[in-house]
This record gives sequence, C-alpha cells and structure tokens, in this order.
Amino acid sequence: MNILMMIPGFRSGKLWKKIIAIVYYAITIISLFSLGFGIFLILFSLPFLIFYTIDLIGKIIPAKKALPVVLAGIILMVIGFNMQSRINNSKSDNKTAVSTQEENTKTEGIKNESNETKLTTSDLKLLKGSYKNFEEEQRTQFAEIEEKYDKLSENDKNKIKDDFDRLSKERDKQVAEWQQEEKKRTVKGTATNLGAGTFTAGKDVQTGTYDVTATSGSGNFIIHSDDGTSIINEVLGSPGVNKVRVVLPDSARIQISGINKVHFTPVTSDYVTDKQQVILYSRYWLVGQDIAPGRYKACNNKSSSSNLIVYDSSGMSKTNEIISNSSDIGVKEVTFDLENDDLITIGGSNGITFMPQ
Repeated sequence: MNILMMIPGFRSGKLWKKIIAIVYYAITIISLFSLGFGIFLILFSLPFLIFYTIDLIGKIIPAKKALPVVLAGIILMVIGFNMQSRINNSKSDNKTAVSTQEENTKTEGIKNESNETKLTTSDLKLLKGSYKNFEEEQRTQFAEIEEKYDKLSENDKNKIKDDFDRLSKERDKQVAEWQQEEKKRTVKGTATNLGAGTFTAGKDVQTGTYDVTATSGSGNFIIHSDDGTSIINEVLGSPGVNKVRVVLPDSARIQISGINKVHFTPVTSDYVTDKQQVILYSRYWLVGQDIAPGRYKACNNKSSSSNLIVYDSSGMSKTNEIISNSSDIGVKEVTFDLENDDLITIGGSNGITFMPQ
C-alpha cells in the first residue's frame, strides 16, 4: 500500500485521479509492446518527474522523499530518450542503405542495358566473317548481335548495316542447306540382279534399303531374317505387285521362285519431312523418313485390295485394315494419325494413296 501511495494519481486517494492514472498507465504498458522500451520509460517516468518536481519546489513533501524520485525520473527519462534515439538512427540508416541499394540497382541496370545494346570489339570482328565458317559459339554470338541490332541508334546501325545484312542472308542460305541436308538419305546397298534360287543378304546382295522389281517373269519373292522370322512374302511381277520396298538386314535369307530376273535398286530419294500426298506400295515404310508425321486418309487406287497395318514405335498395332476398291471386301478408305518412327506395312499393293487431312 505504501508503494501505491507513492505513484502519481493514487497518492491523494481521490477516485477521479485514480481513474485517469489507470488509463494513463495502461496506455504506457501498451506502448511497451507497440512503440518499444524507450518510449515506455519516457511515459512511465514522466508523471513521477513532473509531480514530484512540483512537490519538491512547493515543499509539499520533504526533499529527502521527493528528490530521489525526481533523480530516478530524470535517469529513466534520459535512458528512454537515448534508447529511442538509437532506434531512430538505426531506422534512418536502414532507409539510407535501402535507398542506396535501390540506386545502385538502377545504376547497374542502366549499365547492363547499355552493355546489352552496345556492340563489342568481338562483335564488330565477327561481322566481317563468313557465316558458313562459323562455329556454334559464333552462331550464338551472331544471334545476340541480332537482338542488339534493333536497339542500336540509326547512326550505329548504318555503320554495320552492310555486314549485318550480308551475314543475315548467308545465315538464311546456310540454314536452308542444312535443312536440305537433313532430308538426304544415306544410300546403303548396291544395284544387284538375282535369278531364281536362295540367297543371303550381306553375301549375294549388300544389306540396305531397296526397291525390288521383277524384270522377267512372275513368282514368289520371300525373305526371312536369320532367326526365321518372315519379312516379305509377295507375288512379284505380273500378275502380282510391280515393286516391293524392302530393308535387307545382314544374313537375311532371300528366296526367289518362278522369276527369271529380280533387280535390287538402292533407294536414293530424299527423306519426306514435309506433309504431302504420297503413294506407298508393298512393303515397309517408316514415318519421318518415307512419309511425314500427321493425319492422313488412305485409299487404294492401284490394286483391287491391299493390307494396311500401322505399328507404333513400341510395336503395337494402331491401324489394321483391308483397303479395297470393291464393296465386297474391306473398306474404301481409312483415316488415322501417323507419328515419328511409326512403321507402315503394306501387303499385296501397287499403291495406296496417303492424303493429308
């Protein structure tokens, strides 16, 4: 109770003063959590300093009681102001640091942007070269120069315009040549004639991709792999199919009967990489080489009926139809999607037309 009687607002015992004191000290306690310990000390010491100084000057209470409280109030007030000053200085320093960092970031961004739009000595030297002789790193550098070019001033553009335009044309020409080169098929095999009999791929005829035709007679043309798996079984010649596309693996066994002469012609045509109408005949065709990927409608216009099977890259059958010009058997047309590395097998056909959809 003696301590309570020393707290300003409670010393007189008057109710209205107690209420004001309770509200004030509650605000002071809240300030401890919201404004910090420095503000708390200032607010807490303020009533003690004010009222006990008044008591000391007016000699309302003895000096030996008032003076220690006044000194304690001054000390707490100084500590509070000192703490708050440090907090304010810290905040100011942080704002300054953030402002400096933002300014540095902006400056660095301006420098980077300037570097991105400025041609280096290496760039200028590259522009004098020939695109055909560029390595991959130099082609990448020229692509970066193209991005810089649009951001250059008109004066800087004019200085390099002739070399830039020349290299751009050389680049377009080189890319077109590379694309054409990708379409070229690597020719495997040698033109060979075989008569009736049994032969071995790699010995009697080189391995490779061939179009096989009967130049004299008509009969059975059969090929088995070295493990006995049937690869081709067609009647070649007239009657029969006029031509067979075959890929001869090493050690495959070739059986020809009833035909005087069979001619093996190595396939030299470029890969078909653009979607277009093509005619495929017996026997094997690979999507991405012999026909471009896409959606097609297939119809039979070269034979009375043909077997068409499409396998995906895992070997699963996607399409399996008999395509016929007759209404008595099979279907007249079939629509399906082809993807890279799908395998198309056609049996008994002189031509199925694949029309892009």
